[in-house]
Amino acid sequence: MKKKAVRIISLALSALFLLCSCQENTQPAQTIYNGNFGGIQFDTADTVQSALPIPEIIKTNNSEITENTTVTTETTETSVTTSVSTVASTPEETSTTSGTSETVKSSEKTTTTAQTTTTVSETTAKKTTTTEKTTITTTTTTTTSTSKTTATTPENTEPTVCAPSGEVRGVWISYLEVSTLLRNKTEAEFKSAVGKIYDNCKSLGLNTVYVHARAFGDAFYDSDIFPFTKYISGEIGVKVSYDPYKILVAEAKKRGLSFHAWINPLRLCTAEDMKLIKSGFRIRDWYDNPDLKGKYIVNVNGTWYLNPAYDETIQLVCDGVKEILNRYEVDGIHIDDYFYPTTDSSFDYSAFSKSGYSSLAAFRINNCNRLVKAIYDSVHNSSSTAVFGA
Repeated sequence: MKKKAVRIISLALSALFLLCSCQENTQPAQTIYNGNFGGIQFDTADTVQSALPIPEIIKTNNSEITENTTVTTETTETSVTTSVSTVASTPEETSTTSGTSETVKSSEKTTTTAQTTTTVSETTAKKTTTTEKTTITTTTTTTTSTSKTTATTPENTEPTVCAPSGEVRGVWISYLEVSTLLRNKTEAEFKSAVGKIYDNCKSLGLNTVYVHARAFGDAFYDSDIFPFTKYISGEIGVKVSYDPYKILVAEAKKRGLSFHAWINPLRLCTAEDMKLIKSGFRIRDWYDNPDLKGKYIVNVNGTWYLNPAYDETIQLVCDGVKEILNRYEVDGIHIDDYFYPTTDSSFDYSAFSKSGYSSLAAFRINNCNRLVKAIYDSVHNSSSTAVFGA
């Protein structure tokens, strides 16, 4: 009897365990697996193909908001109720219905009523048998004032979809890329290489390029103010037979790319390159002048920098900016590294000691502010369309 009782109890417990397991397996798993998410079935292949892109900003006119929209003025209190219902149920097709109703009552005795119904149907590749219903209700209280207006829109009015205003998807093309991809090229080779770079940018969905115009007190363009860059010709101060920046700008415009000239305003070249620059350029003349060497230009760890404490150095930067804007149809000027290269007080001790400032930090911040403002003014005084970025 004992053995028989134990066997009966074991069978009963096994049956109960199996029953509980079946009930647990009927609960929807909150993970995506084999086309199931939260108990809502869908076809994974069809979902990937029908996935929508990142939504863009939608701009609409007030007269094109919904079908049969009526705005009436009355006298009531205010309360806004929004109800959204979504139903997915498909033997062979899936349909989604959204209903939105809003009622506004205000202490100013104004009522606005709007109702919109949209139905979208999709045919899926596979049959689904699970039906799920989701209802979300949100209640908010607000106060609003509306003038007495009645507007009715035509049926089947679609909102206008457009790209966000001022959206920039850009890439920086630095002296490193220029040196690697465009150095020591004939004019035809240079143009072909630039075209490949820009075609790659377009294929990635970009619309803006920031291209180095001056990285080390040099010019990637035909300049009377700065020596030609070694990152295109191979040696600082030695020009090529064509104007590379003219090609860089033209090829960008041909592909609909916005072009910004990128400069490093304070950073100059190495001590070795400075010796190769011909006289007549301001930075070389300052280098040769014992009263200005170490004052207008300062050596930090083997690289020379402009000292923004002086009007003359800020003017040199601005003259270079105006030269670019006057010679090329660029869409903007972009600056980088407009800060001091060191915290060492010896960099600008002479200027600071005569400035009247008690704080070196405040003195330097003011100098950077003056530099940036001067560049900003130069950009907008030289072009009515170019933008300034930092």
